[in-house]
Amino acid sequence: GTLNGSTYTTGSVTSNCQINAQFEPIKYSITASASLGGSIAPANQLVNHGDVVSLTVSAKSGYSIDSVKGCSGSLNGSVFTTGVITGDCGIEANFKLNQYTIEVSAGEGGMVSPPSQMVNHGGSVDFTITPEQGRNIASVVGCNGVLNGNVYTVQNVTSACSIAVRFNRDSFIVSGSTGEGGRLTPATQTVTYGNSTTLNALPDEGYRIKSIIGCEGTLNGNTYTTGSVTSSCQVSAQFEPIQYTVAASASVGGGISPASQLVNHGNTANITVVEDSGYSIDSVTGCAGTLNGGIFTTSAITQNCTVQATFKLNEYTIQVNAGEGGIVSPLNKVVNHGGSAD
Repeated sequence: GTLNGSTYTTGSVTSNCQINAQFEPIKYSITASASLGGSIAPANQLVNHGDVVSLTVSAKSGYSIDSVKGCSGSLNGSVFTTGVITGDCGIEANFKLNQYTIEVSAGEGGMVSPPSQMVNHGGSVDFTITPEQGRNIASVVGCNGVLNGNVYTVQNVTSACSIAVRFNRDSFIVSGSTGEGGRLTPATQTVTYGNSTTLNALPDEGYRIKSIIGCEGTLNGNTYTTGSVTSSCQVSAQFEPIQYTVAASASVGGGISPASQLVNHGNTANITVVEDSGYSIDSVTGCAGTLNGGIFTTSAITQNCTVQATFKLNEYTIQVNAGEGGIVSPLNKVVNHGGSAD
């Protein structure tokens, strides 16, 4: 016989005979393709009519499966299973480059830009850190980044990560300088931006504060309080000796000079005492001093004091020697300078 389509026509039958028919499954071609970033296998296969087949979808490092479609199939994990195959069909797998979120947290005292960022796998990103006035960057950690100035760079990102930024207040040095006669304490100190501080002025014995300037401060007693510190600055103190008045006066019969003078604490003063003609120094007292010739020297001066000089009129003795034959009365007489006697 002969086959025409699905009809088999025998030849002329002249005896018993048998017809044998063989059947085979209808096969269909399934083709699979993948975009950049992954693969699908097998790429090509022949499938019997009515079969269901599975294909393995694999993403490369840094990529993930975006979509797989075709042959009425569905994706479960990394396995794509077709529907019942009744004809040739194609499957297309698409992949996407992974993106990761970098979260940024900033403590008080500044800001970070951008506050968060989406980054492609293997990419890099820069974050600009801006401290507030009077602040500085204390630390930046996370995502294996590197800080250069105020830019924090994260490179070769392969997963989501977070960055933590902390700020410090700026600190400045307040130093004290002094001239002779005292000191400032503390001599040096560190002050946080915007704060004020105090320094104590300690004059040496016999000195007092003359002036204190610097760091926009004010003096109250011996305590100097700075203004708000926004940069390193210096406080300068000047001291001056405490001075006392040594006054001098004299009675009739002489003079004393100087009549008044200022003497530094702890020093001595010299005063010149001069008697008038016919007078002599009777006494010079005051300021715990001593007289040496015509110079009166005080002891160390620690307070105001007065020197008093007194003079006395000179007295002279007149002695009389009388020869034989008479008498003189009185034989001796004391007479004041410039006086007369009978």
